[in-house]
Amino acid sequence: MEGVFMRFFMEKRIISLFCVFILGFVFLSLRLGYIQLDQGSKLARQALARNTFFLAAEDYCRGDILDSSGMSLTGAVTVNRVAVFPGLIEDTGAAVSNLAGIFNKKKIYFTKYFSGAPCYIPVDVSREQASLVRQNTGAGIYILPFKCRYSSSSLACHVTGYPGKIPSLEVYREFESNSGKNYNYDDWIGITGIEKFYERYLKGDFAARQAFIPIDAVQRPVSREVAFRHVPDKNRYDVITTIDRHIQEAVQDVMDREVPSGAVVVMEPGSGNILASASCPGYNPDPEKMPGNNRQDGVFINRATSFYQPGSLFKIVLACAALEEGAAGPDTTFTCLGAEDSPVRCWYSPGHGEITLYEALINSCNPAFVQLGQKLGARTIIEYAHKMGLSDSRIIGFPENDETRQDWSAVAKPNNLANSSIGQGPVLTTPVQITAMMNIIASGGRYYRPRIIKKLSSPDSEISFPAASPEKVISTKTAGTLKEMLYGVTRKGVGRNAFLKNCGSSGKTGSAQVSSGGNENINAWFSGYFPSENPEYVITILVEDGKSGSESAAPVFKEIAQKLINLNK
Repeated sequence: MEGVFMRFFMEKRIISLFCVFILGFVFLSLRLGYIQLDQGSKLARQALARNTFFLAAEDYCRGDILDSSGMSLTGAVTVNRVAVFPGLIEDTGAAVSNLAGIFNKKKIYFTKYFSGAPCYIPVDVSREQASLVRQNTGAGIYILPFKCRYSSSSLACHVTGYPGKIPSLEVYREFESNSGKNYNYDDWIGITGIEKFYERYLKGDFAARQAFIPIDAVQRPVSREVAFRHVPDKNRYDVITTIDRHIQEAVQDVMDREVPSGAVVVMEPGSGNILASASCPGYNPDPEKMPGNNRQDGVFINRATSFYQPGSLFKIVLACAALEEGAAGPDTTFTCLGAEDSPVRCWYSPGHGEITLYEALINSCNPAFVQLGQKLGARTIIEYAHKMGLSDSRIIGFPENDETRQDWSAVAKPNNLANSSIGQGPVLTTPVQITAMMNIIASGGRYYRPRIIKKLSSPDSEISFPAASPEKVISTKTAGTLKEMLYGVTRKGVGRNAFLKNCGSSGKTGSAQVSSGGNENINAWFSGYFPSENPEYVITILVEDGKSGSESAAPVFKEIAQKLINLNK
């Protein structure tokens, strides 16, 4: 009996030990799998850094911000730069002298780059200079490709935003705990725009472009030849926008010459895609150039998404409401007494006399629309402001904060109806909202929510931002009537300076009076589309401190439209 018991006990111990060995083997296999599959690339990078003279061949370990076809909006470009590997240089003095002579700079400029870790010298290199460096410098100095995130061709700075250093220990801890990425205290983070909104996606884990020279255990170079490689960073995403770089470039070229302060938005009819978004004054988003940007107040404000009184552009909402509700038609008449009218006078001092709704819109008659506003009532005006997208500041992929000053209920407060009827008083809209409103008419009565981000893309995955489904907000008939009226504005009304002879254009001017520093200024607007039939572009112009919509904004619309026509030739 005792022998049976001992045999049973021994068998049980053997089974237990076997199970322990099996569990240990499974644990070891899982651990090895984790190290190889999940941590393998990281450990390989660490080994490379320890066993080489390593140099990151890009200035920012961040994903790119691209236009709809994949072209850089920050102006990212690969250039030749002088790379210095101090550990390979035998005669530092001679090397410094050679570079100083080639680049016509003082020796002291180069000296600081010849101690410490390998580095790039931030100096532009021409083809001739590159040849001289190769011929006249020894081992340790090379001409290598280097990716610069910014160049003089950067565009849409208020959309892309800019990066800056982590400002405090508290911010560092917040990013470390909430972003899902590893940060160092001296890392760059997004401060505004896309750089800020998509920080957790743009931030890279490592330098994807790498230059290195192998070394042995005692830090001696195994070779004097530089190896260069590009390693995909699966956790680094590029942001692909709806912006068309060529259109954005055309818009900014005109704005630089014609609009000291203001905004332009270009939208694609039938989609809501923003093809260009520009705000002036602009700035250079390159962090190395940032200090000078702070000298001008308001330079970082994105005027395309800021709120302004739209002036007479808001008359489109009243005309739409009147047509939809049957309160008035194009031939309904009103009376304009000009400068003698009350509570709001007309810009045309003699007065228009008896004037139809069609004539009132094309001539931007204030008294007629005040009378129409009284007939419609505040509730109907507010309802149609909502329908036309003027209460929705959302842009797909661009999560800016909502503006608390926009309060459409204020239209119904005492003494506000008259001013609201002509787009003054409590009426506030953004250039993007105005463009989306005009797009409703160009698109036959459908509202398309504005979109500026198409997708985020990494080597392993994509995150899409699909366009919102269009919403039918006004009838096709009303949209058609408004199209005829807006064509009249440019063909024979106050918007004649925006008319395009070859293909036709339609739109509306706006001149909003604003008080600034005790002075009365004008924010000049024009929003429209072209061609008048089968529109291809919807464009909104805002010129701060202009003369009028007709004089200041309409000509800018025409010049931009002509540039876009030339792009398609």
